[in-house]
Amino acid sequence: FREEVLQLLLDRSRERFGDYEMHYAGRVSQSRAFRELAEGRLDVIGTATSVERERLATPIRCCLYRGLMGVRTGVGLPERVRALDAGDDTLERLRQLRLGVGHDWPIAQAHRDAGLNVVGILHFDAGVKRQRLGGMDLISHSVVEAPFMCAKHGLAMISRWALFMPHPYYFFVARDNPRLAARLTLGFTVALR
Repeated sequence: FREEVLQLLLDRSRERFGDYEMHYAGRVSQSRAFRELAEGRLDVIGTATSVERERLATPIRCCLYRGLMGVRTGVGLPERVRALDAGDDTLERLRQLRLGVGHDWPIAQAHRDAGLNVVGILHFDAGVKRQRLGGMDLISHSVVEAPFMCAKHGLAMISRWALFMPHPYYFFVARDNPRLAARLTLGFTVALR
């Protein structure tokens, strides 16, 4: 989805900025991708915002998921999800669960601020392994990505509750590339019009 939107923005701004080439840099953790962006080894990434990230790079302030990344659901082993769906779904009960959240996800602090029992995970796949070893009850994931991750890993989603935490998801451009930032901003303006 991000790549398709990026291509749309580049296409919509082609008349003013000319042709372009897209090169996918490969899958890396959010923290590594952002470090490479800040150091000028990447031109653009799509990721959730934070104060620190906005200090290091230029955000293109149009939320790619229209706030849906902030709608969080619990993802876990099917038998554990069935047991939790059958039980008490109060916030106090949720605060007792061990909830996996990526250690470098900007939304991790919002989980802690809500009083949730956060277990830091390196990335989703590592969280699944840890969950299978009994290290946590659920992984917090956006409703945008959770169905795909459940299908990929044989997991299930909680059906009785969801959390909402503001979690804007933007394109970020390297600070030393204001032309690309202007191009993406124009692309959004034209595409939304």
